[in-house]
Amino acid sequence: MGQVDADKWVAAITEEYGNLQQKGVFIEVECPTDACVHEDHLVFAEKVRSDGDVTRKKVRLVAKGYTEVWGEDYWHTYSPTLGCDTLLSSLAYAATHNLEIHQLDAVAAYLNSDLTEEIYLRPPGGIPTSLNMVWCLKKALYSLKQARLEWYHTLWSHIKSISYAQSRYDPCLYAHDSENFTVIYVDDLLLFAPKKQLACAKMELARKYEMCDLGEAHWFLMMEITCDWVAWTITIDQWQYIWKILGHFGLSNA
Repeated sequence: MGQVDADKWVAAITEEYGNLQQKGVFIEVECPTDACVHEDHLVFAEKVRSDGDVTRKKVRLVAKGYTEVWGEDYWHTYSPTLGCDTLLSSLAYAATHNLEIHQLDAVAAYLNSDLTEEIYLRPPGGIPTSLNMVWCLKKALYSLKQARLEWYHTLWSHIKSISYAQSRYDPCLYAHDSENFTVIYVDDLLLFAPKKQLACAKMELARKYEMCDLGEAHWFLMMEITCDWVAWTITIDQWQYIWKILGHFGLSNA
């Protein structure tokens, strides 16, 4: 890492390893003779705001899930995804009912989910381990085929336990009442509620799993969200995505 911001990437790697240990993602065991040991690698990414500025460096240790075998390492993989019409309807409803829209980000989301299958992983390079020792995973590491489904079940169970009802129309929409509901896209949550109920709603959602409070929603699923509470309007656009596509095809100055 010879980059100017190398120290930030090193800090992000350290943070990720700390998350793995804190959440009990693995235990070190002697490699069973008949075990299929999967490989892993680090993924480097940057979190950006709607204006394109980088807010933080992010590193994830991910398994090479493509080596998993159905019927041995996993059985099911499907999990619901938030529908675009649900998101747009929720924003329109918030505008007409004067609801605040705040965003929560589940920290290291998948690592909160228990893994039911027995998965062995070779420790990443740079991590000191004893000879012939491997990691036996206890939590759903990123890029395992079943990881997203396990997180969906984990979050679903938590949200139902705090009196939110799952929508029959969209399984990623949960309502506490007509003025307090949330929509979920994997580990990103949009919370809709009157101002006086926001703090309590956030505390309930973050009671069991660590959540990063991002405050008023401005950037969600590559869309910029602009709220005008005087005019009671909410505007969404994808200007940054459009500029990215234009730049990719050399049309930025067209």
